[in-house]
Amino acid sequence: MKLYYSSTSPFARKVRMSAILLGLEKQITLETVDVFNDASYSNVNPLVKVPTLQTREGLFLTNSPFILDYLDSMSLELKMIPTDSSRWQALQFQSVADGIMDAAVLRRLESLRLPEKQDPKFDQRQKEKIKNGLQYFEDSIQLLKDENNWTVAEISLCCAIGYLYYRFANENWLANVPKLNSWYENAQKLSWVSQTVVK
Repeated sequence: MKLYYSSTSPFARKVRMSAILLGLEKQITLETVDVFNDASYSNVNPLVKVPTLQTREGLFLTNSPFILDYLDSMSLELKMIPTDSSRWQALQFQSVADGIMDAAVLRRLESLRLPEKQDPKFDQRQKEKIKNGLQYFEDSIQLLKDENNWTVAEISLCCAIGYLYYRFANENWLANVPKLNSWYENAQKLSWVSQTVVK
């Protein structure tokens, strides 16, 4: 298998983290992609986004939730996507965390525009989405799994917060969500988190 990725992408980090937890990381070759300058990458992913996983069967999967689903299907023991009644909660948490990442990435792209072309209202809307998403997890903190039972929910949330601090280190996003802040502090100590952190 081959993972086309960028080390700064929180969505690619989700895949790398899941692969480690599932014991599949040694079966995946990593290939760095510059989506802004590599025109040939559109032959791999028509949307020119990362990550993309080339599966054992030669299929290209171009969406991180689908990629995680595929990797999960290859593991006979540990599962990132629950098969019991907690499945839908885990997938809902993944969706909200992915939304936080989407908003943060949009803020990042907006910041790369010329100052006179940046839209403060657009940026504020994305900040509100992030704020609401973090509060959602603060209010639902008791539903998160412990470190021995991480799912796509906890992986996605960890990557979302990590990206916020990587791109917007001057904005203390967890100041008003103390339970989530404590959860993230503990999460950073886990091996699969530290192995995938953006340097």
